[in-house]
Amino acid sequence: MSGRIYRIAPLEKTNYTILQASLDSGKRAVQALKSPNASTRYSAWRRLKEMGNKAIPELLALWRSTTPHFRARALHLLGRLKYESNPYLIEAMSDENASVRATAIRIAREQKMRVIDLIKRAVRDSSPAVRRECAIALNHSKSTLAPELWATIAMQYDGKDRFYLEALGIGAQGNEDVFFEAWMNLVKDDWDTPAGRDIIWRSRSKFTPAKLVLFIKDPSIDASEKTRYRRALDFLEGPEKDAALLQLLGE
Repeated sequence: MSGRIYRIAPLEKTNYTILQASLDSGKRAVQALKSPNASTRYSAWRRLKEMGNKAIPELLALWRSTTPHFRARALHLLGRLKYESNPYLIEAMSDENASVRATAIRIAREQKMRVIDLIKRAVRDSSPAVRRECAIALNHSKSTLAPELWATIAMQYDGKDRFYLEALGIGAQGNEDVFFEAWMNLVKDDWDTPAGRDIIWRSRSKFTPAKLVLFIKDPSIDASEKTRYRRALDFLEGPEKDAALLQLLGE
């Protein structure tokens, strides 16, 4: 059985009226933005976006509320206002709610703002979720600060959070080699740890194949774990991978 439920009501109930939200003012549009109904929220969002700066007073009132998801909805509009450095996103980075901080980074990335300024503020955030957003936001970054920021985030990987590890991998795309080098410069000789081996396993840098060979040849590493290191070579390319495969074949 499959399908979609549009309405559940008693048999004797025949009248069904959908109340239309009034969006003729910023105050009413913000009230509609609080609605649990997705279509009502979207209509309110569009209306407030059309109003632009005229909606700021009402949106600020919602932003100052104590309900996190209402505040995030306000931020999604305030964060899109055209500023060289959006003050609302900067303010959000000091919010006590980690989801609000993560939302600010997502908005800046989506709007192609200077997300690097927000990442600098959050690179040592207490929340792994916020640091994951920082890592993802570094994807294909051209900033000269990006390698060190990514490496700092990578240093805080606990060896258990699979989502964190994947965020590091996504964030390194386009800068695999320089990010890996920056991490090695920070980690120094302590790279051969469970967390370090995870980062290398997920890395797509030209330095990765040689490290994978070391893991595969290491007698202290369990044979079942070595399987994933061999599999990781499938995701690599270039002369460094070829050299690694020849080294393994030559054993």
